[in-house]
Formats: sequence, C-alpha cells, structure tokens
Amino acid sequence: MTTTWRCSLCDVWNATADTSCQCCDTARRTAADPPPALFFAPPPRPVIPPPPRPVMRPLPLPPPMPPPAYRSSSSSGFTGCMIAVLTVALLCTLVLLLALLAGARARAPASAPQSNSPIVTTPAVQAVACPDRVALLIPDDSAELVAAYDAGDKHIVICRTATGELYYYGQYIGQDGTGLLMPAQETAAGLLARNGAYLYEIRGDEVVVSVDGHEILREFLVATSPRFP
Repeated sequence: MTTTWRCSLCDVWNATADTSCQCCDTARRTAADPPPALFFAPPPRPVIPPPPRPVMRPLPLPPPMPPPAYRSSSSSGFTGCMIAVLTVALLCTLVLLLALLAGARARAPASAPQSNSPIVTTPAVQAVACPDRVALLIPDDSAELVAAYDAGDKHIVICRTATGELYYYGQYIGQDGTGLLMPAQETAAGLLARNGAYLYEIRGDEVVVSVDGHEILREFLVATSPRFP
C-alpha cells in the first residue's frame, strides 16, 4: 500500500516521497511541526492599573460653643439692694432739707423792722452851661458843657445843645485867637469832628488828628475844667 499525505492548504494528495505539495508547493508538515495558524492573534494589551481612589477624609468639626454665661442671682440681688438703699437715702435727705427750709421760714420775722434813720436824698446834678466863648459860636443859646480836656498845648471843649447836637471846640492854651468850633457826632469809640480835610477824633483817652485819612497828630487827653469863662 502506497502511503500518501494530503496538503493542509489546498487539500491535494501527494506521494510519500514528496516533501512539498505538487499543487501549491506548500511544505509537507510533519507530526512535530505545529499546525499553521489560520488567524493572527493580536498582541496582548497592556494592563493599566486603575487609578487609586481618593481617600475621603472627614471634615474637622467646629469647636464646641461655650456655655452661655448666666448672671449670678446673688450679684443681681445685691445690685438691686444697693439701688433701693441709695433711693431711700436720697429721699430722706430731700425731706430733711425741706424740713429745715420750712423751719427757717417759720423763724424769720414777718416783716423787717422799720428804721428811724432819716432818708438821705441825693441832690440832682445841675447841668453846667457851656463856656461863653464857645456858646457865642453855637447857634443854639442853651448849650451845656459835656467835657473839657487838655491835650498837650491845646485845650478842647465839648458842648451839647438842647436839640442834642454836639460841638467840638479847640484852641491852643493861652492863645485866644486860635479857637475853632466844629459840629461833631458820637461814634462807637468816642466823638468825631470834621473841618474840611481835617478830621478830629476822640478815642477813649486820646485825640487823633488826620488829613485825608493820614494821621498827623495823636495826643493824650487829660480831663479838666474849662480854662476860660
């Protein structure tokens, strides 16, 4: 009996002495050779380990709330007692003061005793007439003396009429022909008189003379009586 072998690829029978297939030239497979692979297996996929799971840590708990502070009943009671004691003391003091005041009024005499001393009356001050030398220059005949001053080598007389008008009279001491009369008016500082561009102002205890707003003279005033009749 002739031994043959069959090709595993084209299924053709071949002679025993043939080492390859006469049809497809496929090499003869022996029993030791592994069978041909009909399919190519894909390479194995790398095994990727799963990512580690995050560790869930518990959140920290808030600190415990301190217990509410309770006022001691003893301290509140002590405060209330002190307030009551002070109130009573204040009321007692007020009552005592009222009692003392009532007693003082009761001991006071009903009316002051009448004095037998005579009543002293102050005589009325009589107005001094303006000096004749000045009064003759004033239109009003009933002018009264207001004041008289010495200012350095000058003498100043102030007179007022019955209608309230003021006059300023000034002259050099001992020089009768140098007198000058000017209408005047009261100011917050004293008195003001004007003669053209010249301004005569009495400020307290000084007299200031200025021309066109520029001060040219300042003298200290000394109250005196008129130097002429």
